[in-house]
Amino acid sequence: MKKYKVNLSNLDGEGEFSCPKCGIIISPEDATEEKYSILEPKVKETTLEEVELLCNSCGSHIYLTGFSLLNEIAPVAINNIKCTLFSSPIKT
Repeated sequence: MKKYKVNLSNLDGEGEFSCPKCGIIISPEDATEEKYSILEPKVKETTLEEVELLCNSCGSHIYLTGFSLLNEIAPVAINNIKCTLFSSPIKT
């Protein structure tokens, strides 16, 4: 199993990025989980630190980081935020 880190704060555009292994485009607009599955959001108190994704094309585990802007906007309400990456609110 390959593991990769992607820092969202370094991305241009609307949050889409290519899987580091197979190149498939992973987009927050795709809520179908056909291309990727959300395995585990990691939250410390009220701060979203990392989200682990599984690329459904090649099986790579991708760890998303760089949620500092999201955490600055809503540090207290992180449990109620419905980010376009997620199909349901983040669970702590």
